[in-house]
Amino acid sequence: MKLLTIKILTPIVLLLFAPIAQALTFDQVLVENWVGLGNSTAMLVVDFGPKSFAFGYRFDIDNQPTGWDMLSAVADATDLDITVDMSWGSPFITGISYQGYSGYYDSQNWQTSSWWEYWTSTDGETWESSLLGAGYRTLGDGAWDGWTFSPPWPAQGTPPVVPLVPEPSTIGGVFPIIGLAVIRLLRRK
Repeated sequence: MKLLTIKILTPIVLLLFAPIAQALTFDQVLVENWVGLGNSTAMLVVDFGPKSFAFGYRFDIDNQPTGWDMLSAVADATDLDITVDMSWGSPFITGISYQGYSGYYDSQNWQTSSWWEYWTSTDGETWESSLLGAGYRTLGDGAWDGWTFSPPWPAQGTPPVVPLVPEPSTIGGVFPIIGLAVIRLLRRK
């Protein structure tokens, strides 16, 4: 009987915790703030390594905003701080800080300094390091932009981790299983 119980409960527990590969929706994201106005939306994820933060951006698609427009709008409307070097013609992000987390590029020691790498995604799951600077990327409705503090060039960093809202169904699904196991143990005594 004990073996039968294990054979039944194991697949159920595994299904509860198995990741499902599908596109994320903005409703699943733990968003710090929404900024801007308009009928279109995009998501900005800033990953400091130990912690990520997400910001929603509303815009009018007819205005053709860029990734830089989104980042600067979030910085203007929230406590997200950015430092920028404009000497390259397009904004080069040299520093980002938020809620005690920060990362700053050291241009004097560029060979050994970490830097802010710009990422894009269409689904929040699969990210690509952008070949365009944020000032050249035009946002579409449902766009995902991310920033990670990456190791020195030419090493590529890791894609941003999207902070998700905890799913109550996962937590709620575990408690009945634990309860059944406890009842079973108590019956044996």
